[in-house]
Amino acid sequence: MLRRDLLGWLTGGLILGTVGLVGGRVRAGAAARLPQLAENAAPPLFDDDMILGKADAPVTIIEYASLTCPHCAHFSTNTFPKIRSDLIEPGKVRWVYRDLPLDHRALLGALLAHCVPKEQYFATIDVLFATQEDWASAADANAVLGQIGRTAGLDQPTVDKCLADKAMTAKIIARIKDGEQKYDIKSTPTFIIDGKGHSGDMEYSEFFDLIKDLLPKQ
Repeated sequence: MLRRDLLGWLTGGLILGTVGLVGGRVRAGAAARLPQLAENAAPPLFDDDMILGKADAPVTIIEYASLTCPHCAHFSTNTFPKIRSDLIEPGKVRWVYRDLPLDHRALLGALLAHCVPKEQYFATIDVLFATQEDWASAADANAVLGQIGRTAGLDQPTVDKCLADKAMTAKIIARIKDGEQKYDIKSTPTFIIDGKGHSGDMEYSEFFDLIKDLLPKQ
């Protein structure tokens, strides 16, 4: 596994510290258990968390992901659609998405997603994961992200302002620190389920096994 130091890409003089994270290198389909928190601990949420699903859903899941992580993209395009249709839309699961950018381009993608209207946030995340190979490796990532932003209805000056947003960058960094302190996150994607961390790109059946006992009995 490859360790990456977040200090190398933070912009605007903002410093996270010496937190090191594994660069999303978990083998597809493999899930690693992270240290367990207090039994049955409810995940603390922020007022501005980005959430899909009903507030009274019996299960709340927090996903920590990096927009340039290939395993996160695979999970987003292959597993998450079924989670959305079978678990989120029927009201069984409330899904919380949190940014954990592992490099500068992932940070730029996160900044762009937070700039679009709130109702378009998750659609923009979907687009960023689906087109990851195009913008994450582009010679000019800002230009490709600008195209995505304009498709979402933003003009170029707004996109430019968003990609340089130090206040949102600081908030994302603070959330990284919070996640690392609460859940000892070491890789992306990581899912917080019933107070426990599970990392890895999983197929739907493997993911469902993690939550089936938490769902109300039919």
